[in-house]
Amino acid sequence: MIKKQKNNIRFLLVFLVLVCRVNFAQNAISYNDFVNAIKVNYPLTKYAENISLQGAYQLNAARGNYDPTINAFHENKFYSGKNYFSVAHAEIKQPIFTNQFLVAGWDYGQGNFVDQSNLTSNSGTPFVGVEASVLQGLLFDKRRAEVLKAKGYKQYLDAEKKQIINQILFDASLHFTDFAYAEKELQLYQYFMKLAIDRYKGLIDLSNAGERPAIDTIEASLLFQGRLLEYQSASIDNQKALNKLMNFYWNDNNIPMSLDTAMIIKDSIEIYFEKARQLVIYELQSDSFANPIIEKYLANQKILKVDKRLKAELIKPKLDVKYNFLSTSSNPYSTDYTVNNYKLGAKFSMPLFFRTSVNEFKIAKIRLKNNEFELLNKGNELSLKLKTLKQVISMTARQVMAAEKNVAFSKQLLQAEKLKFENGESSLFLLNTRETKWLESELKLAEYRAKYIKLYFELIYTKGDVNYQL
Repeated sequence: MIKKQKNNIRFLLVFLVLVCRVNFAQNAISYNDFVNAIKVNYPLTKYAENISLQGAYQLNAARGNYDPTINAFHENKFYSGKNYFSVAHAEIKQPIFTNQFLVAGWDYGQGNFVDQSNLTSNSGTPFVGVEASVLQGLLFDKRRAEVLKAKGYKQYLDAEKKQIINQILFDASLHFTDFAYAEKELQLYQYFMKLAIDRYKGLIDLSNAGERPAIDTIEASLLFQGRLLEYQSASIDNQKALNKLMNFYWNDNNIPMSLDTAMIIKDSIEIYFEKARQLVIYELQSDSFANPIIEKYLANQKILKVDKRLKAELIKPKLDVKYNFLSTSSNPYSTDYTVNNYKLGAKFSMPLFFRTSVNEFKIAKIRLKNNEFELLNKGNELSLKLKTLKQVISMTARQVMAAEKNVAFSKQLLQAEKLKFENGESSLFLLNTRETKWLESELKLAEYRAKYIKLYFELIYTKGDVNYQL
């Protein structure tokens, strides 16, 4: 029986040594390195970057509506040896601010049966002029609206990108904290498992010497078996937390890190808690608030204001005019343009009831007002959430302090119980109970510290500045 117990002890000691060696063989990563890797390599982060690029391209496309355009056509009819007509027109048109254009071009019309209004000299007629809308489109038009809307869309998509990255980093930070807690839990169970096997070994020696009853070795063995099961459960929880963490961890070649990759947290949860406590003080003193959800509503507000202004402009009648100075020279750069040679035109249109434009304007007003209501509601929600977070952070800090005292008191009680046990004034059951209480208090302290770190990340998430660091 004694020989079998010694063989079990020898096997368990080898098991513990192997566990420690595995820990030393693992790769260590810090939180800041983890976050930087997500910002650079995580696919959804790149997806968010592309959303922002889309907004920039959309703005450039809208600005392209102000690019000059070249228009030209030519038509010729030659039949039975006769040149019936040969007409051509070419122009370059430059948009100005709204619905106005500077125009320069050349007209040509020759032939036996050419329309007299299109007849020109053999070298054609150059012209320069202006086209403008003097009612609808004078102060605001669709082209100008598209540019202003595109600026709003760019701000909206920038905020969308920020919101996606904020959510990614927040989720990843929570998983990082869970893994840090799982690491601490595993270390605690490993440490207390070693205490249990040391006590088991010591009691066997004392029992063989006749100084302790044999029943104590059975109780010590039961404690060790319980610690071993707890350690195994903690190992499973640790692996689950690691697997969730590895979902965010990709290399430079757009390949996810293997789940078989051994990894541990470079710093302990105690160090991260102290860093979080200092950063929370800074964040609470800072008035910065840039939540991307609010930024999206503000950008949408700008877009809807532009839409409302455009819809109001469309209620006006249309009156488009154009005036071209005609040259008597074939040289388009000549200076013989005069007010005596010109081409003037005007075009007017107006619906009789304006039902379409008026009701579309009313719809635009409602959409703008509804967005304002949503903005007010969301701003109030985030303000209340921020206020609640500050209160919860303060209470959690007090819980951490209370848990630290519990750990200190539990260790003191355990030391006192050890002295009593060594003097024969206590039982192994009481000693094991004190040790279990110490373990429970250590786990509870780690739990509160992890909770505090998560609250710090939630504070960053709610404020929206995406300044995740530890």
